[in-house]
Amino acid sequence: KEKQLSSKQERNQKLLLVFAFLFILAGFIFYFYYQNLLLKQKNKIKDIDNKLQYKIINATLDGQDLERNKISAILHDQVSAILSSVGLHLSAFESDLSKEKIEELVKTRILLKDAHDKVRDLSHELVSPLLVKFGLQFALKDLCENNSNSIILFDFQSNIQNDFRFETDYETKLYFIVSEFLNNAIKHSKASECLVSLELFKKLLVINIIDNGIGFDIDKITSTDGFGITQIRARIKNINGDLKIKSGINQGTTITIKVNI
Repeated sequence: KEKQLSSKQERNQKLLLVFAFLFILAGFIFYFYYQNLLLKQKNKIKDIDNKLQYKIINATLDGQDLERNKISAILHDQVSAILSSVGLHLSAFESDLSKEKIEELVKTRILLKDAHDKVRDLSHELVSPLLVKFGLQFALKDLCENNSNSIILFDFQSNIQNDFRFETDYETKLYFIVSEFLNNAIKHSKASECLVSLELFKKLLVINIIDNGIGFDIDKITSTDGFGITQIRARIKNINGDLKIKSGINQGTTITIKVNI
């Protein structure tokens, strides 16, 4: 009986140890499961927050583009036309004026022409007339030519036919995306050469921007560095595109934008 009692006690102790082990194991499993659940919730909240930020940025940028187009249209179609009309009215008075008054009229015309030119230039800065009339590749080619100087040379290449047009809103967004990258190259890259290329493969548009500048550490780039990467990413994401940036210190920079059209 003593042996049976001792054996039973040992068996109970073993069962108790097994239950204790299972309880501790269950506690660990629950702990890690709970932590994993918290991490998933945090990631989900972070993802929602990022999406919300992108939506806010895109809404802001879309509003800016809309206002830019409105202001450009008003300047070009209305203000510029009014200034031209004023010039014609001034010409009508010229024959009835004295020599002194004609000299004053000449000065007035010079000021009027200066105002007209400034309005025209501002209108063109807001929205490229080549972009509206001829399309993306002509506007980007003109942008490269205008930004080229003795310090940095922008070269433009394209395999797209001259008469090919994208959707107007699509072209406008891509134009300002590339324009922002070119501004970054001018301000920060210290490059002597920069290539802008457009390649169309059936339904995929690939834009490459490659410079031979000083490059940068991609991991250290933030929206406060003056590059505006967050806004650019938002623009690209808004047209369902993909952005890849390859760079390194003294290794130049390669920017690739891929968009399904």
